[in-house]
Order: sequence, then structure tokens, then C-alpha cells
Amino acid sequence: MSVRAKKELTGRHVLYMLLAFFGVMLAVNIYFTVAAVKSFRGEDVPRSYRQGLEYNQTLAARAVQNDMDWSVRANQIDDRIVLLFQDNDGQAITQLSVEAKLRHPVDTARDLPVKFSPNAEGRYEATNIPLGGKWLLVGTASNSAQKFKFEYELWE
Repeated sequence: MSVRAKKELTGRHVLYMLLAFFGVMLAVNIYFTVAAVKSFRGEDVPRSYRQGLEYNQTLAARAVQNDMDWSVRANQIDDRIVLLFQDNDGQAITQLSVEAKLRHPVDTARDLPVKFSPNAEGRYEATNIPLGGKWLLVGTASNSAQKFKFEYELWE
């Protein structure tokens, strides 16, 4: 019959357990820090500091635009985007020059310029738009006297 020696918990065992615990914690923190730095592309909004300084001018421009009483609705149909511009009375707004781009919510390198052409009364259409997921349509519609900025979220 063999007798097993009883193992004792010594200071050396406690030291090894603490080193193992904090070693795992340090390795996980380093992994997540490296992954976060590699996946973050940096500042997404160009000149954000300047935009903050000019915020009062932005608010004034938005107030002028709100006084225009224009509205825009966007629909995505297959590979087309259709915009409908109307005034406050529901009348179509015609003879606009529409410039826009599709902004990807995460990667600005995937942003796409979009060319709209008049289709019907107040309707402007862009075709062959390869969308998938969520996009932000940012644009400007202008005639000889007024300029209207708009943003519209598109999902597919």
C-alpha cells in the first residue's frame, strides 16, 4: 500500500498562479488594443475642428434652408435611386441641378458619386447604383436662385 504525500500550497505556487492570471490578462488586453488600432482608420470627418468653429454659420444656413420649405423623398428601386422634390404646397420643383454622393457609414474609401438626371416633374433618377447594406445619400439640389442640401438614409 502506497501512501501519497500531501501537497501543500506554497508561496511559489501562489506566485505562479498570480503570474499566470496577470499574464493572460495582459495578453488579452494587448490583443484587443492591437485589433482596435488596426481597424480604426482615424478621423472620418475632414476638418472637424474647423466645422466646430463654424457651427453658428451652419445653423444660420440651415435656418435659411428651412425657410425655403422644400422637401425631398428618396426611394431605392433595384439598382435605381429616385428623388422627388416638392415645395410646401406639394408642387413639384423642376429644373434643378442635383449633385450627390453615397457615403458608406464606415469606410469613406467606398463613397460613390451619383449623377441624377430629370425623369419627370420633380423626379430625378440615378441608375446602375450598386448598393448593399446601409448608405447615406448626401447631396445638393440647386436652381438659379436657391440651394437645398439634403441627406437620406438608404437600406438594402
